Amino acid sequence: MRCFVLACVLAMTSTLAIAAGDCRLSQAPQRCEVLRAGQASCLDVPPAQLRACQNDFTPETSCRRQRDVPRCEALRAAQSECDTLSGQARRLCVQAQLPASDCTRAQDKARCTRRSEAEAACVGLFGAEQRACVSRRFALD
Repeated sequence: MRCFVLACVLAMTSTLAIAAGDCRLSQAPQRCEVLRAGQASCLDVPPAQLRACQNDFTPETSCRRQRDVPRCEALRAAQSECDTLSGQARRLCVQAQLPASDCTRAQDKARCTRRSEAEAACVGLFGAEQRACVSRRFALD
């Protein structure tokens, strides 16, 4: 019984520490840090858009298998640089540090550039709303 109580106390303590932002006590501290960064970026986002925001602003723990490795690494670095901010201020800080789309190797450079401009014009939107905005702006060009 004493072991059970001790295990419960330890579990609650580590959960509270992670919720407070201290990931050193986590079983997976690196994953805890990236999840915390994603959550800090989306504190002020409405619940309907929260998941899409967290998908956009939560960096991967490893960028090796990512389609766009430079962008993945830039997102991790930007989240580290903007660590003292939260909510919209953090999102703006992160987005300002992310590189623009690399259109040098694109088959249709003009199309890639137009799409990049459309994405830049739709900053602040998430998920389906962001995709619809980009589609509308891309179609206008």
